Amino acid sequence: MIKKTLAAGLVSAIALIGCSHESSSDAKAPDSGNLQVSLNYTSTNHLDSLVLTGIGTDTIHYRLGASDKALELELYPSVWTFDAKLYAGGILMQHGEGETEIKSGEHSYLQIALKALYGFIDVEIPLGLGNPSGIAGGTLTLKSDDSTYTYNIKIREPFAYFESDALPLDRWYEVSLDLFDAKGGIVYNSTDSLYLDPENASVNWSLTSLKGTLSVSIVADEISKVQVDVGFASRDRRTPRQGDAIFSEFLAIPKSGTPYEFIEFYNATLDTLLLDNCEIKLKASSSGATTIPEGTVLLPASYITIGADSTDAIHPESWFSSGITNTRASLSLVCDGIVVDSIAYSISAEQESDSVKIESSTSTHLDLSYWEIHNSGKAWCNGEATPNFASPCYVEEDNSGEDIDF
Repeated sequence: MIKKTLAAGLVSAIALIGCSHESSSDAKAPDSGNLQVSLNYTSTNHLDSLVLTGIGTDTIHYRLGASDKALELELYPSVWTFDAKLYAGGILMQHGEGETEIKSGEHSYLQIALKALYGFIDVEIPLGLGNPSGIAGGTLTLKSDDSTYTYNIKIREPFAYFESDALPLDRWYEVSLDLFDAKGGIVYNSTDSLYLDPENASVNWSLTSLKGTLSVSIVADEISKVQVDVGFASRDRRTPRQGDAIFSEFLAIPKSGTPYEFIEFYNATLDTLLLDNCEIKLKASSSGATTIPEGTVLLPASYITIGADSTDAIHPESWFSSGITNTRASLSLVCDGIVVDSIAYSISAEQESDSVKIESSTSTHLDLSYWEIHNSGKAWCNGEATPNFASPCYVEEDNSGEDIDF
């Protein structure tokens, strides 16, 4: 997902639980009270940790990870002051303080609002599988009244990235983005300006294609930000050909008692793919097929999910009658009689085989870095289900060696 954000990030309340604890006294007071602490902070992609220090009748110190959910404390009755610090990229990014009185036998609640001290600007660019635009380099330049910051592109196909250092707040930045081909020719150039302040401290720019005339639309992100997605009006709209759309995730064995099965595809091109007259074929002991609903489109360098029961999926009128086979089978995407992509899978497959290994209650993901061998088990991993989003897991083994025959 690629974003260009010009508006404030929304503050989200996050409760934190199950964290390490250091204290000058581990004894529990018989007349202690309970305190629940939650922290309000602006979300950032660079979050390292949250550090909470409390001073009352004792001094306590907690280091909280990004995955912690809630924090419950048992404290001596007293007036307690708390100091919360958020670190991102190794730098103190946000800070907040709070105070509350703990009374014996009572349960209290404290919410601490953190104020941003620095900001980040990030850019993510989909290259399309095989990088058809030929992007080989690029620079992101940020200019304020007294400083200039320049960052070089990082490429990990099928995406390219820019990530800024911590930036001072309460100032305007003139932004210039340049992408180059292997000979140094300009493939894309964009200039704009934005204002970083404590409420708008984490900014993401979004490019969804690199073809045609620039058009801009504003979309509200329900979770954390307002984003500006940059699209391109003259890109092609067409039926997929072989290799244009590939299987990128599927869940064949959902948790017991749930019908949460789905199949996800990734658009490997920078064109919009029309999925009319397309169907997913399942070949196993009980073969079948499901037809993708008419009018379904797959946007450039994006994901789409077809599923039995998922709020993030498109629901065909008839999903596979017996569901996706959960032992061994093959899946094919067929459009107008052409096999666009296919994979084989098995619950007993080895990584070195041509079958993808599946696991119970776990989704199976393609690591797009290895798209060229995506029909091999080497390119896949198992992790949490993320319909319509990039894989949360990566293949640890380097499958990109020169000795591999694609």
